[in-house]
Amino acid sequence: MSGLAAVAKVIIAMEENCIPGNLHFKSPNTDIPGLQNGQLKVIDRNSKWQGGLVGINSFGFGGSNVHAVLKSNSARRSKDVPCNGCEKKRLFLYASRSEEGLKESLKAVRDHSNDMYLHSLMNETADLPPSSHPFRGYTILNGSEAVSVQVGSAKQLLYLTH
Repeated sequence: MSGLAAVAKVIIAMEENCIPGNLHFKSPNTDIPGLQNGQLKVIDRNSKWQGGLVGINSFGFGGSNVHAVLKSNSARRSKDVPCNGCEKKRLFLYASRSEEGLKESLKAVRDHSNDMYLHSLMNETADLPPSSHPFRGYTILNGSEAVSVQVGSAKQLLYLTH
């Protein structure tokens, strides 16, 4: 389980472009020559992420030992990249496990109406089965009219399809 926590921590660091500092670090261990001669450095405060490879080790009491190597995504998205058709009215579909989650997600996507990468990731939920994501909704992006949200449970959706 600790290996999974380490993977999550590294992925967040990569996304935020920030290596989190080690809490409560005071001084390097004198038994580790690399820390004494400067070959290795303990990150004691948040530092800018420069990208690259990261090794993660997990050693379990039961003998399950794992090592993973993750590489940061070098193709960074830029908010300055022009988007053809972003300013046009578009229908956005979304499915959620709760009514509140649906409404919050539709609000978030309206707040980022020109982020096509975000839209493509979020729009995939519309294909999930109603048994796992029963609340369905839609909104019109970049429209001047009031935003329309439709919410339905799995039972209502099944009733509508018959």
